[in-house]
Order: sequence, then structure tokens, then C-alpha cells
Amino acid sequence: MALELKFNINKNTACDTFTFTQTTGPEDITNPTGWMDNVLSDYQDSYITIKNITENVIYNLIEIVPSDIVGHESDIIYADLIIQNTNNGIGVVKIADGVYSFTHTVLLEDNQLINTTNYFMSLCSIECKLKLLSIQYINYSSECSPCENKLLNLFVEAMALYDILKFSFKCGNFKDFNTILTNLQELLTTLDCKNC
Repeated sequence: MALELKFNINKNTACDTFTFTQTTGPEDITNPTGWMDNVLSDYQDSYITIKNITENVIYNLIEIVPSDIVGHESDIIYADLIIQNTNNGIGVVKIADGVYSFTHTVLLEDNQLINTTNYFMSLCSIECKLKLLSIQYINYSSECSPCENKLLNLFVEAMALYDILKFSFKCGNFKDFNTILTNLQELLTTLDCKNC
């Protein structure tokens, strides 16, 4: 069978690094689409292409050494990404909210090109602001403050949009995702997340 590249993408808790985890594994009876020894040792090129679909930004290729070890990880520091066709970095440390595509491409010795694309959703800023909003609501509700109803309405609306946002991503509806993300960001614009 033909080689199928498999991998997972995650982010660290500080929201400043993606982790690319290879899961292709070696070829065997239980994994007929894994790496054959001779293919793994004779590839010409291997790289990852990252695109922020929400902002329509493509970053320069990142060279990656392919591995048949399931769970082999490579960290990709967000602040180190360079916008394609420029010398400009992204200028921020935290991973921006949005949908990202990660395409792992391998050029084999016989000039066969194999690639796989996975999508990843990052909502670091939104999740931080939702956490702050819930803490504010809990503090106001324990004091029977007149702000309680306003905060409750804001919290319910924000959580509903957050759930719809995650559902849009899961369904692959990135156009709706972008619209909902913008609405949610505007709704939460007054909350400051510098310390999250």
C-alpha cells in the first residue's frame, strides 16, 4: 500500500508553541500505510506548510525530519513564523485565534509527492476572556450586584457563540467560523487578557 502521512497538532498551555506529532509509524501488518525503511531513508525533502485560514496568511515552509516513531514531536514556536514572500515575522508571541491548516509534504526519491493536511483551531484569547467573564460573574453574583443580569446575559451569549464556533470548526465550515469568531471577539472586546 502507499504511504499515508499521519500527524496531530496541539498547542502548549502558554499558547505560544504548536506541537507537530508524527503518527505515521513504521509499515507492518497492522499499519500497511506506514513508512517503509527504504522510503524513510531515501526521501528528498520534507516540510510543513502552515496557513492561518482566518487571516488568510501563509507562513514560510518549515523543514521537518520525517520519523517512523509514533509520537515523535517537533515544536513550532509561533513567534518564529515568517510570513511567506516577506522577511516579516508575525510580531506576536501568543497564537492568534483562528483556524490553521498544517500540510506535511514529503518528496520521495522517485519524485512522488505525498502530503496530508490537518486543521487546528486555536482560541487562546477567547478562552482567556471567557474565563475572566465567568470570574467576574461569580464575583458580582455573590454580591447581588445590579451588574449581575448584564454579566449573565453577556456570559450566556458569549458561551453560545463559543459553542457554535467550535461546532463550525468541527463541521469544516470555516466561513461561518470566521464570522462567529469576529462577533465573539467584538462581544468580548472590553475584557483584558494580558495576564492569561
